[in-house]
Amino acid sequence: MRRPLAFLLLLVVVAGCTQAPPPTDGDLPRVDEADPDEIAILAGDRDTIWELAFAPDGRVFFTERGGTIGVIANGEAETWREMPQTVERGESGLMGLALHPDFEDEPWLYVCQTYRDGDDALRNRVARVPADDREAVPEPVVRGIDASQIHDGCRLGFGPEGLLYVTMGDAADASRAQDEGSRNGKVLAYTAEGEPAGAGEEGWHPAVFTMGHRNPQGLVFHPDTGTPYASEHGPENHDEVNRLREGANHGWPEVRGMDEGGGAYEPAVWTTGPDADENVAPAGAAFVDQPNSSLHGALLVATLKQAQLQVLEIDEADGEAEVVDEHVLFDERFGRLRAAVWEDDALYVSTSNHDGRGTPGPTDDRILRIPLPAIEDG
Repeated sequence: MRRPLAFLLLLVVVAGCTQAPPPTDGDLPRVDEADPDEIAILAGDRDTIWELAFAPDGRVFFTERGGTIGVIANGEAETWREMPQTVERGESGLMGLALHPDFEDEPWLYVCQTYRDGDDALRNRVARVPADDREAVPEPVVRGIDASQIHDGCRLGFGPEGLLYVTMGDAADASRAQDEGSRNGKVLAYTAEGEPAGAGEEGWHPAVFTMGHRNPQGLVFHPDTGTPYASEHGPENHDEVNRLREGANHGWPEVRGMDEGGGAYEPAVWTTGPDADENVAPAGAAFVDQPNSSLHGALLVATLKQAQLQVLEIDEADGEAEVVDEHVLFDERFGRLRAAVWEDDALYVSTSNHDGRGTPGPTDDRILRIPLPAIEDG
């Protein structure tokens, strides 16, 4: 069915991600040819790399939104397997990826995937596949969450206590974020087998850990305290970083940014504020985990709309969190940035220039290794 022009214009505004310019750096060396302190390419010529995960056996797995899981082994990237029934519509598709926390004994890959149910409605689910069998039938562990062409969230992460956290957007219906029985507009918690393990608040769905979110696309745990943080798309303003506290309500759509609504809601740790020109569309996030660096504990947020890396120096004291300094790096240098993972003294980010809102360069989409000195010097 052909959509009316007004609907398409609204879709662009709500998504908060305008067309990004082409990347300006297409001549980076490969990781195996680069100085350890140089920015380098781990893999290239891929399509909308949504998430990365580093396995203890040396393999690097990644998802591509169209429905494939890729792997990097011995310096070479290849498609590892297709994920059947993936539906890529707008921002939906094959998204989050996480490895079982006891991967050596439980070699499972978990992915967040959009599919169609028996009534042909879009849904999101979490499925897992064994990392030693690329032909195995995926095993759903969480299913039936409302999905949409926008606001799907779908970032995955295992916390320090071994629970699987799942960010879930409001699926283009803001009212769901304050619906206690809905799993949309929430951060969810499950066991590795898919049993709900949420905050246990009366009236809430048993998987809900926090509520009141619009489109949380980043999820990461502080390297010292284990505290979960989420980066979140605002509407035309008020992109956010939230420190997640079990049972908290972060306010969408009733309040935005640092507005506590008279104490009823959890304020954001950081926000772009009410100026629409400052909207950045935050995606993946990673903490610097390098105790001998002055940036240890700084939060690195990949952004889509502004095609840059946001660096937030956070002070966690007395159980609170405060951004004490912030910086912007690599402005439009690589194009749209989506995944962000800290591994082996470096930040690994993926470009997302094939996602329909970017302008791909000749080697996009890429996974880049950005060493700590390049961040400190920036």
